Amino acid sequence: MPQITALKTQKKDPSRVSLYLDGRFVFGLSRGLVSQAKLIIGQEISAQTVADLRGQSEEEKILNLVYRYLSYRPRSEKEVLDYLIKKKISQKIIARVVVRLKSQDYLNDEEFALWWLDQRQRFRPRSRYFLKSELTRKGVGAEVVDRVLTNVDEEALIEKIILAKKSWLTGLESDKAKRKLIAYLSRRGFSWEKIKLGLEKANLFD
Repeated sequence: MPQITALKTQKKDPSRVSLYLDGRFVFGLSRGLVSQAKLIIGQEISAQTVADLRGQSEEEKILNLVYRYLSYRPRSEKEVLDYLIKKKISQKIIARVVVRLKSQDYLNDEEFALWWLDQRQRFRPRSRYFLKSELTRKGVGAEVVDRVLTNVDEEALIEKIILAKKSWLTGLESDKAKRKLIAYLSRRGFSWEKIKLGLEKANLFD
């Protein structure tokens, strides 16, 4: 069996160690994995153990890649899968990584959908129809989408948009301002019935 002849700290990343077997560099692995596997210089290890360590090391690298990807904002499971496929990661490793991410609660489509909904309602309000379309494209299941959208109050969202756009309409003739506001709300997926009701409640064009 091959023998571990060196475990050298990597210069570019001190958290990782280069594994040498019979005097030859094999691959790098984290210090945590070295400790977990109880690797020491002079130890003989089987080819199967080497293969297992290589797989675990690769899995750790991919996990760290995903952690960075998730650090920018929450992601749906589909977004993570698409990201890893684009990186040409093997399906076997992807499957293991997804299981670990779920067990660590990094992947939860319902929590992602609630976050997405909150962001939209606060910064870019839009209709329930548009929200459903966006979440569906993100790969969130129909049951989850329907559940998180249950409490979306379109009338309140329209009212929020109208109030936010008051200054935007300043100086425009009433008819032109009304058309502009209707077009804006329509582009965000709200129905004419809801828009009309919102305009009546706002009392802007009397």
